[in-house]
Amino acid sequence: MDLPKMRQVIAIHRHGSFAKAAETLGMSQPSLSRSISRLEDELKIKIFERTASGSALTPVGELLMARLQRVVADTEALMRDATLFAGGEGGVVRIGISSALRGPFVQDFMLRAADAHPNLRIHLEINNRMALAPQLASRDLDLIFVVASSREQLDPATPASRLSDLDFVVAASPGHPLAGRCAIPFAEFLRHRYAGPVAPLVTTFFDVSAEDLVPFYSSNDYEGLLPLATAGLATIIAPRHCVRPLLDDGRLVTLDVTWVIDLVLLALSTRAAAGAPVIRKLVDHARQVVAALETQGPAAVAARVTA
Repeated sequence: MDLPKMRQVIAIHRHGSFAKAAETLGMSQPSLSRSISRLEDELKIKIFERTASGSALTPVGELLMARLQRVVADTEALMRDATLFAGGEGGVVRIGISSALRGPFVQDFMLRAADAHPNLRIHLEINNRMALAPQLASRDLDLIFVVASSREQLDPATPASRLSDLDFVVAASPGHPLAGRCAIPFAEFLRHRYAGPVAPLVTTFFDVSAEDLVPFYSSNDYEGLLPLATAGLATIIAPRHCVRPLLDDGRLVTLDVTWVIDLVLLALSTRAAAGAPVIRKLVDHARQVVAALETQGPAAVAARVTA
C-alpha cells in the first residue's frame, strides 16, 4: 500500500463519502472507487461499507484506519523535516506568532527575515497560543513564537528557546480612578473593568478562579483594545512595546500595582525542525527584534518599515 492510497482511505473516512473525498483529492469518484476496490482486492479485506448516508468503515477497516493515520502522519512529518534541511534558503517555512506580539515585533521580524533570506518563502500565521500549539504538533507550522509564564512547565518533547523576558505593563488613562493610586492590590484592580490577556494566561500568577479573571474586553489584537484604555473605559494589561507610544505622549499612565506579570517570549519548534539551519537563523532574528524593541521601542521599528 503506497502513500497516495493511504491518503485516499483517510479522506473517505474523514468526509464520510466517496464523492466528497474524491472532490478533496482532485480526482473523479469512479477513479477513487476503482482505486479502493483494487486495494481491497490486494489486501483481501473489505475496508468500507456503502450506507444510505455515505460510506462507513468495516470493523477491520477501523483497525486499519488507526494504523494508517499514524503511518501517514509520521511519513509527512519526515518529509517536512527533510524539506526544511534540504530547502535551505530556497524553501518554504511556516511560522506562527502569538497575537500578543502583533505590531512592531511582527513587522520588524518579517523585515529582517525577508532581508536576510530573499529566496525564502514564508507563511505567517498570527493567532493565540492555544491555536498555534496544535498546528505545530501536526506540522502545519514549523516554528512558533509565543508568550508564556516563566513558571510554566514546558513539554520536554518540544524544544524551546527563551528569547527574552517580556515587560508587560498595567496601564490606564490619566483620568481613571486607579491612576495616581499607590500600591494597588490585585483585588482592587479586579473591581474595575480591564482589557487584556484571557484568563488562562493570568491564572498562572494569581490564586483566584478563572471566572474572576475573564477580562471585560478581550481581543487577539491589542490595537482594538487601546482606544478603550485611552478613553478611560478600562485598564489594560499589555506588552510595553504595544503601549509605549501612548505612555510617551501621556494618553496612558502605568499603574502602581503590587503584583507582577512575569512572562517570557519563547520560540518553539519540533525536535527535528529545531536542527534546521534556517530555523536557527529565524530564531536569532526574533531574538534581535525583541532586544531592539526593549532598547529602542517601536519608533525605531516604524522608521524601518517606512524607510
